[in-house]
Amino acid sequence: PQTLGTSEQFNDPVTGEQDLQVNSLTGGNRDLKPEKSRQRSIGIVASPTRDVNVAVDFFNIAVTDMIALESAQAVVARNAAGDPAYADLVVRNDSGGIEQITQVLRNVGSAKLRGVDIEAAWRIPFEGSRLDLSLAGTYMTKFDVTRPSGSISHNVGTTVDESCNPIQSTNNASQDGVVPRWKHYLSATYASGPWAYTLAQNFYKGYRDGCDLDGNPHSVPGRSLYDAVIAYTGIKNLKLSLGVKNLFDSDPLMFIPISNQFQAGFVVTMYDPRHRFIYATVSY
Repeated sequence: PQTLGTSEQFNDPVTGEQDLQVNSLTGGNRDLKPEKSRQRSIGIVASPTRDVNVAVDFFNIAVTDMIALESAQAVVARNAAGDPAYADLVVRNDSGGIEQITQVLRNVGSAKLRGVDIEAAWRIPFEGSRLDLSLAGTYMTKFDVTRPSGSISHNVGTTVDESCNPIQSTNNASQDGVVPRWKHYLSATYASGPWAYTLAQNFYKGYRDGCDLDGNPHSVPGRSLYDAVIAYTGIKNLKLSLGVKNLFDSDPLMFIPISNQFQAGFVVTMYDPRHRFIYATVSY
């Protein structure tokens, strides 16, 4: 059912008012249509030697009648920009202030995604030991969203358009979602007898976020976080592991959100708020 509550905070580009909260109609939509997609992919796996394996997969995805629960900032910004698909979602009073917005689930257009998945593994044997190297990465060439009005937003490497308005995404976290151009997980494991030592890198390329208080564009630079694990398998059927996430206790990079999120100041989908932590696992 639809209910009337209070929106999250947003800024009104028409009146210039900041951190507004107004009545918000949320809930279901009887006119909602099913979201559909058509996906194509082609790939190749090469093993030039028994110790080397490389896989490359090209993918192309087209989504129609995309379903999203849009942020208050996205609804107000598109309405202020004159997008006809948002014309009836904002109600203003005689003085121009916003009295109510509508944030129900809606079909908000279509999306085209294109990219490459890459996986590689290389085993280097030594006398009595070995080194395993592996890489898993994704390179995005396109993530374009077309709204019902026909306007197109390019979502790779940015969370905002040229005017710092939030771009439309394909999920309920559209106001905070990030699609980096490139991201990968790179690991090296040295195994000798019952012991194995792993060092891994989580990397993503930088992206653009919201504008600063003076209206200047701002970007979040690329980032690498490292993990380490020591494992022991010297007892039959038993594996003991001791690991560290975020080995160097790196702080999150400053992020300027263009709408509310629970942890303001950094992207919750790109950083673990626990910082560095140590864990142990036992498998039998």
